[in-house]
Amino acid sequence: MLAGMIIGAGMFAIPFLFLQAGFLLGAIELVFLAACVVILHLSYADIVIRTDELHRLPGYANIYLGPWARIISLGSMVASSVGTLLVYLLLGSRFLHEALRIGNVPSFVPEQGSALLLVLILAGIGAFITYFPIRGEALVNGVLTAILLLFISFLFYLLYPMVNLVNARGLAVENAALPYGVLLFALWGGIVIPDIATFLGKNPLRTRIAVFVGTLIPAIVYFLFSFVIIGVSGARTSQEALSGLFGIVPDKTLLIGIVIGLLAVFTSFIAVGKTLQLMLELDLGVPRVVSWLAGSSVPVFLYFLGFTDFIVIIAIIGATAIGIDAALILLVFYRMKREHNERIPWYGFAARVVIFCIVLGGIGYHLFWGSP
Repeated sequence: MLAGMIIGAGMFAIPFLFLQAGFLLGAIELVFLAACVVILHLSYADIVIRTDELHRLPGYANIYLGPWARIISLGSMVASSVGTLLVYLLLGSRFLHEALRIGNVPSFVPEQGSALLLVLILAGIGAFITYFPIRGEALVNGVLTAILLLFISFLFYLLYPMVNLVNARGLAVENAALPYGVLLFALWGGIVIPDIATFLGKNPLRTRIAVFVGTLIPAIVYFLFSFVIIGVSGARTSQEALSGLFGIVPDKTLLIGIVIGLLAVFTSFIAVGKTLQLMLELDLGVPRVVSWLAGSSVPVFLYFLGFTDFIVIIAIIGATAIGIDAALILLVFYRMKREHNERIPWYGFAARVVIFCIVLGGIGYHLFWGSP
């Protein structure tokens, strides 16, 4: 569940930003932020396990910090969910476009109209699926994730012989901040932590193992994926990673990459869409049909308003909305420990203070100074 939720659209933006920052520097940032997210996920899992009532983050924030934290958490979760769904629509439409181009399928509408049509098709499929109750979600997500990992492994096998190690070097320190927001977005899976803890009966050991491994798998996948993409396409690495391979690798190999993209987007698109609708319905009291309409239509409306640069959207969501969630999790974790009269080991406390400062710095940088 966790690995399938995490591995999604963010994976395809990482190679392009690694190219800008230098692969070595990007890889170092990936390792560091993966360790930070593991600590955040484990902290959130501990909150869920130690609290009798089952909530999402806004509920836990309300219990331990007060109504102000609930309002902030609800705002960040709605914003990040809507933005994430928009990113999935943008990337999914690109992958479908490339698949149609490889298959030489004729288009009967102009290029810009074709992009809009594909976005509407994907949004319609997502709306149809999320309208109905999803049963056996863990099993379906697990199977799709296994297929996704199999395809990624096969793509790595096909591309590795074509890797030029000269491309996978470099340290552009002046661009060190560029991958931050995208990496945080790509590694984050906090939205399903309560489901995982519940699915495992709030068993502390089993939940922590699942959270640790489920967070680690995507980090390894991202490293391997970025390594082969940059190693093969070099300076031609495109924003969504795959189109830069045209003319370098056979079309059949590229088609496998497109299938990976569609699988990655699909496994997360449905989960995020359904979670957003449930949050609107259960936490905000929005009627079910209205929450379904809002969750299905608002991302499309943003597309019409011109929000089409998926890397900028990912970076802003990762640094700000997810950064807010991360900061709230750390505050809730600290307050929960105090209420239970439990001491946090000095090294655990120090690590969380560092992470707290990093996410606050990331929020400030992206809101007031930096750009992705």
